[in-house]
Amino acid sequence: MKTTTRLATGLLATMLMTGLITGPALAGQGAHPSGSNSASTQKPSAHRVTGSVVAVDQKARTFTLRDGKGKTYTMKAGTRTAAQLPVLREGERVKVTYEATDGEMVATSISAA
Repeated sequence: MKTTTRLATGLLATMLMTGLITGPALAGQGAHPSGSNSASTQKPSAHRVTGSVVAVDQKARTFTLRDGKGKTYTMKAGTRTAAQLPVLREGERVKVTYEATDGEMVATSISAA
């Protein structure tokens, strides 16, 4: 009986520590519908777009890109791409990798297309 209790306690502790069981769900309060307790804990997903630079705002650390279908994207320069803003020119074709984080598109890589 002691072995079974120890195994059950260890399994429960492991599930709590790895996030398989969350505090609110364990207490019967219900979990967030998306399976996450907050939007800020979600991992950003990487996306790519190729297009022409429409505008650069160095003060705001943003730039606007228009893809081949005419869709525009306004992106914030990330920490690794901020140094590239002064050399971006309107009309230049670039390939951008970005992450959608907290409702913003943050450029993680900018290269010539």
